[in-house]
Amino acid sequence: MKIWIKMLLAMMAGIVLALFLPADKAAIKDVFLLLSKISLNILLYFAVLHTFVRFYVGFVIIKREKRKLRKATIVFFLCILASLIFTAAISVFAMNIFSSPQESFFDFNQHSSYKMQLFTFLDLFQNIFPDNAAAILTKSTSFLLPLLVLSLILAAGTIKTGKKADFFYDIVKSFGEILDTIEFYILEFAPVFSFFIIAAFARYGFSEVSNIAIILRPIRTILVVCIVTIAIISVFFHVFFKINPTYYYRNILGAALIGASTGNVISTIIPLNLHLKRNVKLNHDIVDVLVPLGTVFNQTGTVIVSTIILMSIVVGYSLNILTLELQFAIFLLVILFSFRLDGSTEFTFLVLIAMIFKVPGLHLEESSYLLFIGLAPLFSRIAVFINVFTTGIYTLMAARYISGIQPVENQESI
Repeated sequence: MKIWIKMLLAMMAGIVLALFLPADKAAIKDVFLLLSKISLNILLYFAVLHTFVRFYVGFVIIKREKRKLRKATIVFFLCILASLIFTAAISVFAMNIFSSPQESFFDFNQHSSYKMQLFTFLDLFQNIFPDNAAAILTKSTSFLLPLLVLSLILAAGTIKTGKKADFFYDIVKSFGEILDTIEFYILEFAPVFSFFIIAAFARYGFSEVSNIAIILRPIRTILVVCIVTIAIISVFFHVFFKINPTYYYRNILGAALIGASTGNVISTIIPLNLHLKRNVKLNHDIVDVLVPLGTVFNQTGTVIVSTIILMSIVVGYSLNILTLELQFAIFLLVILFSFRLDGSTEFTFLVLIAMIFKVPGLHLEESSYLLFIGLAPLFSRIAVFINVFTTGIYTLMAARYISGIQPVENQESI
């Protein structure tokens, strides 16, 4: 049975179980929250080591074999940039169609005690170069960019050193093979982990919201924009590559569903890597390089969710202040600040909204994003699903310029 089918069954089973879990039994709640936390930690357990080793080995092999890394990387980032611009624009356009005067948000309960951690571009640059390079490997899984830079520096040093560096390279590569074996078995149990995560999320993952109907209203627009985005990508895929994209969608769906169950994009690095290698048969080294880059920089789903919710908040206060100038400012800021999200793995869409609300010239209420904190886990999972799904598709497109895309048979294991 394919992993995406097992994931769907596990997620549905988790939702069904959540219906029967008592909300007032502290012991049961603690047990399921613990199981959910452990399950997520297992999926994150090797993420840092995997990213460091695979990015290093992939970059060294590609450079040594003189493959078209530069061209593939340019294509990959052009896909990401075009995706961010398109989704931001269509999200703004969709809100102009679906928005209407709504009930005042001032009646809602705001979770003012929740502290959102925001990082500036200067913070991100300082994180890349700490006073101790080894500290990068011992930090939390939140920051990937410093890890990629460290791998890149060591890879460049390995290439420049030549044969004297082969011993170190062989050790790292052998370690990567060990990680691959372990990660494969972890992926086999991903549906079990997702079952506990979804059960805990569906029963205990939401804070109280005084008017859930209005808070849920943006979901309609979000889903419409997501569907349109995937449809446009499918048309582009079919026209330029002359292949049926749905075949490849099925082959990466399992990784996207893992993201949807956890709400943490870092937990999908290993699953997406294995899906692209084993199911789609892409070049292993280009996958090792592009997937971590896509995890950091491809915020397509986050841009969709953030733009629509941000404009919903503005409309909720007053439809009159949503001027053309403000909409254009939101469009530009969403794209720009999406590159400031490394280190933000929890409720990333709210982090992006909070960054924009803090821009002085917009004169927006800074804490307004807290209106959606109660349902943030739901919106976050939609964003992560689209992020992972589109990263897989853009890796496919970039790989087209390395070794092509050839139809392959699915493997039962993935």
